[in-house]
Amino acid sequence: MTTPIIDARDVAVDYTSGPPWDQRVTNAIKTVTISIAPGETLGLIGESGSGKTTLGRLFLGLLAPSAGSVQFDGEPIGPRRKPPRGQLSIVLQQPEWALNPRLRVATSVAEPLSILGRMSAAERLAEVRRSLELVGLDASFAARYPHELSGGQRQRVSIARALITEPRFIVFDEAVSALDVSVQTQVLNLIKDLQSEHNFAALFISHDLAATRYVSHRMAVMYAGELMEVGPADLFYAKPQHPYSRALSVSISLKDADVFKLKGTVADVSPVGCPLNLRCPWSIDRCRADKPVLRGLGEGLTACHRAEEVAAA
Repeated sequence: MTTPIIDARDVAVDYTSGPPWDQRVTNAIKTVTISIAPGETLGLIGESGSGKTTLGRLFLGLLAPSAGSVQFDGEPIGPRRKPPRGQLSIVLQQPEWALNPRLRVATSVAEPLSILGRMSAAERLAEVRRSLELVGLDASFAARYPHELSGGQRQRVSIARALITEPRFIVFDEAVSALDVSVQTQVLNLIKDLQSEHNFAALFISHDLAATRYVSHRMAVMYAGELMEVGPADLFYAKPQHPYSRALSVSISLKDADVFKLKGTVADVSPVGCPLNLRCPWSIDRCRADKPVLRGLGEGLTACHRAEEVAAA
């Protein structure tokens, strides 16, 4: 069997806030187990505050889990156990966050290579031009400033920067949500083409179900720091098996609106039973008493007592 690029086992993340005499603990991630294979894109969807970005930071080794472990290519990673330099990368929602407005594109894109210190200035410039052409931009863009580019062009530059060290794993954190729909499609197709060519593994984080299922091989749905459903992307084109997954698709499938519309807000998390039971229109007494675990159903995994009924609805 192929070793996963990212392998998270029973990971949890707790954040502590407040003064020493009144500290509060927030369980951002609660016992998540999932892996990503070489050449695979795992789509991660959920509402804001569900823990998606925290999980992405775990996978990049930027956070130490409060429990469990994260491995990169079979080796533990974390703030004190850094993965091989240049092997992990990220593309953020706003390309401006990665591109200094005072620096030319060439300088920003070459910065990861400069940090690695493996090439001369001339070699770095050649790599910048190659990377820009890889994402569909002319090499002349290297001489421009970010304000001279459109939103879609800036995001392509960000992807070129992320790819320049030839990483084995990339996190796309809301990478297309700030773009127009037509530009979104171009960037999503670019990500798919680049992955097919370079075989990197990817985590695609978004609240947009349609974009995520288009670019992903497999998808995971997260709520309140827990996985609600995991399965092949094809499953989310048909009928997801968890009420939360179906609720996220309401804007796409209006016929589900009355049956799966959630109550309340993302802050309404039940401490007992299913974390979604305060909001779920399918909640019954068992949901309020017993916490469901991820179990196999069809081609996927679902944490719902009524998954069979949801799938058939």
